[in-house]
Amino acid sequence: MQKKFLVAITLILSVLIAKEALAFSFSISLNPQQGTVGKEGTLKAAINIYSASSDWEDNWENVSLFSAVEPAGTRISFSPSYCRPPCSSIMTITTYKEAEIRNYSIPVIATGAGETRTATYYLTIASPYSYIQQDLINKLQAQIAAIKAEILRLQQELAQLISSGLLQK
Repeated sequence: MQKKFLVAITLILSVLIAKEALAFSFSISLNPQQGTVGKEGTLKAAINIYSASSDWEDNWENVSLFSAVEPAGTRISFSPSYCRPPCSSIMTITTYKEAEIRNYSIPVIATGAGETRTATYYLTIASPYSYIQQDLINKLQAQIAAIKAEILRLQQELAQLISSGLLQK
């Protein structure tokens, strides 16, 4: 009798432990998954943590967030740095003048209940001059478009004056 009772208790505990181990599962995603910033700049990305369980009570564990890589001349922070799924956090990447201009793959790691999930953020640190140059190009293109529109308007006005006989060729 005692042996059957011990076997039953062991079986019940095994099922409960297995259910508890399977009950907590999560996934993460980044939005956006990439960004470009100049030196002494800041980028933000949302980290969404989803629960595999639809039952809120199954989500008893907090998930902690951190970055496996922090390139020299940058600082990566999470706010909040942990939460209970389903939840969101904001990753902020700050670059300093010492940051090297290049592309980086930054693994964002979430851990909780013995599980680990990773999503990769693709960071480009670009020359600040490329932003200035692009801004100047955009302004010049806008001015060229305005000048073209004014030339077209004047050509139409000239054609009207000629067709009305007020002006001769």
